Parts: sequence; C-alpha cells; structure tokens
Amino acid sequence: MASVESVASALTQFPLRAAEHNITELSGVDFVSEWLAVVQDANCSTGALSQLLQHMEMLINGSGPPDASVEGSFTVFESAFQALSHIAVLRTSPGCVNELVKHLANISEAYDLLLKCADPNEWVAPGCSGLLRLYMVEVLCALFGANRISGRHVMELTNNDTSAAVSLMAWILKCPEADFSTQELAGRTLAQLSTADSIFMPVSAVRGDGTATNDLQLAELSRVLNNHVDCLIQSVIQYEVVEAFARCICQHQQSHTRTDILIKNFFATIHNCLLYCAESQKHLRVHLALQSTIVRDIMFPYVDNILPALYEMPVVSPDTIEFHNLKSAVQTFVVCTFSIDVFRRDFLNDDIIFRLLEVPNCMQYISFLEVIIRLCVNVGMEKSPFFGLVQEKLHGGFVALPPDQQARLQLRLSRPDFSRALPTAQPTDAISDALSWALGHGRVQPLLSADQSKNPGQCFNMQPSAGGEAGTRPDASDDEEMPGLMPVNAGQPAAESGRVCALSGVLMTDPVTAPDGHTFERASLEAWFSFSHTHPLTGAPLDMSLCTTADAVRQENQAYQIGVLSAAMLAADDGGASTNTSQPSVLGELPSLPQGNVAPTSSSKPKKSKIRITSRKLIDAPDDMRCALDGKICTNPLRSPHGHVFEKKTLEKWFANCGSVCPITSKPLRMEECESDASLKKQIIKWLKETGQA
Repeated sequence: MASVESVASALTQFPLRAAEHNITELSGVDFVSEWLAVVQDANCSTGALSQLLQHMEMLINGSGPPDASVEGSFTVFESAFQALSHIAVLRTSPGCVNELVKHLANISEAYDLLLKCADPNEWVAPGCSGLLRLYMVEVLCALFGANRISGRHVMELTNNDTSAAVSLMAWILKCPEADFSTQELAGRTLAQLSTADSIFMPVSAVRGDGTATNDLQLAELSRVLNNHVDCLIQSVIQYEVVEAFARCICQHQQSHTRTDILIKNFFATIHNCLLYCAESQKHLRVHLALQSTIVRDIMFPYVDNILPALYEMPVVSPDTIEFHNLKSAVQTFVVCTFSIDVFRRDFLNDDIIFRLLEVPNCMQYISFLEVIIRLCVNVGMEKSPFFGLVQEKLHGGFVALPPDQQARLQLRLSRPDFSRALPTAQPTDAISDALSWALGHGRVQPLLSADQSKNPGQCFNMQPSAGGEAGTRPDASDDEEMPGLMPVNAGQPAAESGRVCALSGVLMTDPVTAPDGHTFERASLEAWFSFSHTHPLTGAPLDMSLCTTADAVRQENQAYQIGVLSAAMLAADDGGASTNTSQPSVLGELPSLPQGNVAPTSSSKPKKSKIRITSRKLIDAPDDMRCALDGKICTNPLRSPHGHVFEKKTLEKWFANCGSVCPITSKPLRMEECESDASLKKQIIKWLKETGQA
C-alpha cells in the first residue's frame, strides 16, 4: 500500500547504497528529508520532486548492473522502483506526472538493463530480484492506468521482443503481491500477445515520406508476425504461462468476477496458441498435456460457476454475457480436445456435456449445437456412460428446429472452410451412426472451395481477450462462428488441398506423412489410431511409427496462415493499430498525458524507443540445453540411456500421465534409469549467467 511512510522506508537505505557504489555526488544527500519536503509542499509544485528524482536517477544509473552471484545486488533497484511506484500513486498532479515520466526517460537504459537481466538471473538464483519487476510495471500503471495498457504497449516497451513481454507478464500474473488490477493487465496482455493485434509495423517498412507500399507492408508484417508466433509458442512453454494463470486463478477463487476475467483470458491465450502452425506446436501440446489437471481444476469449475446463473434465466439468448462466456469456453474445449488426447478422458467421465444441454432454450441456437456436436466427436463421446442422455438431448433439440435451421446446422458441420471451422476429428463409426441426423454421411468435412465462403468473418477462429466494460460483449448473432479477432474485409487466398489434413480437413499445424505420401494432422491421426490401426484412406495396416514429420508442409502452412493474418490486418477499414510505426518515448501510444514537454502526442515523429530489450533470450538457448519433451531450457537435466535430455520435473509428469515409456522412442523407460547430468547443468548455469550479464 502506497503511503508517505512506505516511500520513506524505501529511501532510507539509499545513502548506504550510494557509498557502496562510490557515488560521491550523493555524499551527504538525505533522501528521506527530500521526500518529506515533497510531501509538505501544499501547492504540489515540482521543484522538490525534481530534486529528489535527480538524485534517484544518479543512484540508479550509477549503481552498475546487478549480479545474482552478489547478494543484495538487486536491492537498491527494487527499493528505487518501489519508491517511484508509490510516489506515482501519491503525487498525481499534471506537473508531478510529467516529472516522473521525464525521470523514466532519463533512466531508460537502466530500465532496459534491469528488464533484460532479471529473468535469467532468477533462473540462476531464484528470488534474487525480489519484487523489482512488479514495481517496474506498477509505476507505469500508476502513471498511465493499468486498464489503458495493452499487449501492443508491452511489446513496444520491450522493443517488439515477444519473449521479454511474455516473461514479464507471466511473472506478474503469478506474483501474489501484485494487486488484481495489475494481474488483470498481465492476463489480458498475454491473451492479446496471442493475436496479431499486438505487433506493429517496423520502421524498415516505411519509406522516407512516412508511407509504405502494400507489398512492403505485407512482407514486413508477415516477417514480424512469423517471428512473433514462433517466439510466442516457445515463451508460453518456457515461462510456464499455464501455471501462472492457474496460480492467479487459485489466488482469486473466492471472487467469481475476478476468476471470470482471468479464465477468459486463459482460454483465449491457449485457444489461439493451439491454432498456429508454429514449429514448436508439438512441444506446446506435450506441455499442455503434462498440465492435464487444468481441465479438472480450472476449465470445469469455470463452467460450473456459469451454469447456475443460466439455469435461473427464463430465457437465454446470445445477447447475455453468461451465454457468450459459456459458448467461448466450449469452443476452447473443442480446440483442446482435438489437439490433446489426455484432455478427452475428463469429458468422458463427467456429465458436463449433458449439463451444458440443460441450459434453457440453448438448443434453439444452431451455433451452440454445432460446438457441442464437435466436442462430442473430438472426445469420442460414444465411450461415455452419459452418451445416451447427451444423444437424446441433442436429437430432441435438432428435431425441434425448423427445417431451414436443420439444413443450416448440417451445412455448418460439413462446411470445408477450415479458416473458420473449429478443428474436428474424424468421427468413429459409432458416433457417426448415433449422430447421423447431424453428420450426414458421418464425416465432419471442412473442405469447400474458397468462393463458397462469401463472407469469411474471422481468421482461423481465434478468440479475443476479456476486455471492455463488465456485462458487455460484441454484437451477437447465432450465425457467427464464434468470437473472432481479426476481421477480413478482403477475400482470403484459396486453400490448396495439400495444406489440410486428409482425415479431418483442418489446416495442419503438426503434419505427418504416411509412407504412401498422404499427409495428416498428427492429432487427427492419433485419434484415429485409438480405434483403428489402418490407413484412414486406403485401409492398409498403419501405425504412427511409420509416419514421419512433414516439416516442409508445416512451413508452407505457417507461411500461408501468416500471410492471411497479415493481409487481414492491412485490409481493416481503419488501417489497424498493428501497422502503426510510431514509438513515442517511454511507453508507445498510451493515452496522452497532461500537456508538457514530455507528454507523447499523436503527431510525434517516429523515433527509436529508449526502453529496449537487446540481450540474448532464454528461448535462444542451444538445443542441447533443452528438454526433449517440451523444449524448455533444463534446470535439473536428466539423461536417458538412449541419450535424450529431459527436465526432471517434466519427465516425472510424463511418467505420471503416460506410464513408464520413453517420450521419444516409446521404449520402456523408468526414472531410475535416467542419470543427472551435472556437466550439462554447469554449462546451462554458465550460459544463463552470461545471458543475464550480456
């Protein structure tokens, strides 16, 4: 809690720290007395504050880089930013705000250094930076308002460095000392970082006259977005974003309003990441599978909190925020169960799908029926003891629809527009027969020619973050696929059949090729092999060990997907914030501050941001330092008899979920057979130290 006393307490140690770093200019300076002079200034003039900030600036810039091997080396910076954040809360006059913003600009190099070295130093010595990063974000929240800072602002703060942005926000999210407004900011920006909206046009794409050609814009945006997506997926794994959300949700579990916001952003983040054709997509699915309790501990309780309110409504419509939230949650269930096999068992052993269908008049909306049917197909609902009840409910809802609505639902389930349809597995014969009235010939086929999709709507069916005023939502229509992120006003490029799975028809994010050359989405083929060990198209014997990863196809799909998203951004009527090249001082295009020399304005010329992240990143660690399971850098490496390196905690989770088999070779393997690799651990620690001091 910010108070006069809390600032004074933080300032008390400054004279000692100045002496330790031989900053002779601060000899004899009484920081506490200077702060009390600021407090006693009834007119809120800036003279006393300016003097205090100048001395703090000398201390911060003169203290040198922190080093995790030196105890307390972060303390002076932690105290300085704690004082700054509390001063920003207590002194809110326009003049004081401008003085604080000017001060941040003057210490921008130190700000940069602290941001870039805090995380790698924490890996070497956990807890060494204390709450420094929290205070660094809180001072910005106090000056600009947490609810007005977006994912794009965080990207500009970190000089378009996705890993730095994800690392910072994930740490804030799981920090119990952060207030909820700051944690909400972290969760919201993580969701926004999973979209194309958070990137901005690099200066290299702009000509001398301040404009850029469409071709150059598209090429540059595609390049930046491609790097952003690859880095995003790796960072979600490396910085344990799922665990960060889980901790924060548990912290606020007594408040339905807070958990509603957090879980919606969690859903949007995971949902969007799973839809990208990124190189690390397989690692992401393994990472999420090893966090399999999120279904039981987070996803189901969230739905359980929504359902009672819906049950009590005499009439439920798409305009209600509760129904919209429920539908968004079910959409995420469809994506997760398609991608991750271990998530399916929770749905089979629970009556949650039946309880979803108990919502009053929900089945009169065909978009809701569609996602429920897709969820039933993905989880293999015919294996559930509750399938009879679900089947009866679904059929009753379908029969009650007018004939034209029945035809529309069947069309939606057979529509091949993979850029909008939710990913759906190939139905088993049992579920095809049971739901034949909806599935037609028993195949959910998302392949249509591009000209049959007159109004594409949203790209790749991605979700927005939770935002806006409570109780509001985008305009609803039962004709919508699901809430999307990026409207496309121009037609999308036609999809080539080689980009989609020959089994499920989805755009392949992790493709594998069978010996006969047919290409399938790995998740679709694994689901097929759960009930048949034959080739899905020819009937010949086949198992996963005979299939090879199709990297060339994935790269082509990623280029296609990135191109569509980039074109969508450029096609937006308003030009899209993502194409803006301006990078004003301190924090990009945050709302204008009170008039003054340092307040950012919309007419400012593009200039290089002072606060930058330039060091090597943890996600750039050499491959031999990474866990073979999920790609994270190892902190406690184990080496298997087959020569593969695993993080100990990750391998333990694998054995708990999948049994005593090697994740790479599928051969028998036990934890006792894996040996700690002390030499590799030393190499990793050395690399981390060098990264933190780069």
